[in-house]
Amino acid sequence: MQHRPVNLLTVLAVLYLNSSLWAYAEQRDPVFVNQVRFSKEELAPGRSHWLEVEVEIEGGPNPDPGALNRRFVDNVRVFLGLGFSLHAGPEKRFRFFRAEARLPTIEEGDRRSIFFYLPPEIVERDQLREEPFAYQVELSVGGQILATRRGNVSANLANPMQTTNFRRRLDDQAAPNDGILLPIYDTPFQRDSRKLQLSPAFVHKWTQLE
Repeated sequence: MQHRPVNLLTVLAVLYLNSSLWAYAEQRDPVFVNQVRFSKEELAPGRSHWLEVEVEIEGGPNPDPGALNRRFVDNVRVFLGLGFSLHAGPEKRFRFFRAEARLPTIEEGDRRSIFFYLPPEIVERDQLREEPFAYQVELSVGGQILATRRGNVSANLANPMQTTNFRRRLDDQAAPNDGILLPIYDTPFQRDSRKLQLSPAFVHKWTQLE
């Protein structure tokens, strides 16, 4: 049986086409994650550092033909789960945190950053490094959870099984820490002018007055 020689340019073209189609498929979601950044921020020189997580999202096309304005996607939920490996003590332990923020709407092509924070007391107590061992961003629109894309998870969650296992650990172990990981509007950073320019509008919980 005669084998034809493989053309390297053809192989590269196929690989490029597949990667382009993957990227294009991700960008057709109603909203998607562009990138996730980690840093340590201080409110004033010499003060203790907060751990900041910046989740940059972008609005995509609205798939609802009955939408009032097809350039806007409404009722967006951004969920963030973090898992840290603790290095203090003789035994290896883990700490999990979760939080979410809700947006009333985001325009197609508009990029906005949702900032989340762990307070300095927690950073110091647990001796947290700047980046967790794993993270997951879950997006939903109108209560419908969107598919998990490459940009939604850390590099070590390389397949659906690993992502599912991480989410299971979040669900099992994060509850004692609920309320510690905070969206920007529950922190002093809400007064930061640069972050305000990057942030979207948020939906806050509303309690009916008695």
